[in-house]
Amino acid sequence: MMQVFVYEYLSGGGLVDGDAAATEALMPQGPAMRDAVVADLLARGGCEVRAATCAR
Repeated sequence: MMQVFVYEYLSGGGLVDGDAAATEALMPQGPAMRDAVVADLLARGGCEVRAATCAR
């Protein structure tokens, strides 16, 4: 079985001390993209998927 690690920069903890306005504007898009990739990989089958998330 293939193991896949999915990391999206903003939802994975990037820009912790970065531009708050940019982070706020992009934050809804990051997790949506990450979740779509994870869903596609799981639907494909044959993959064990892990994703990085940050609790902010």
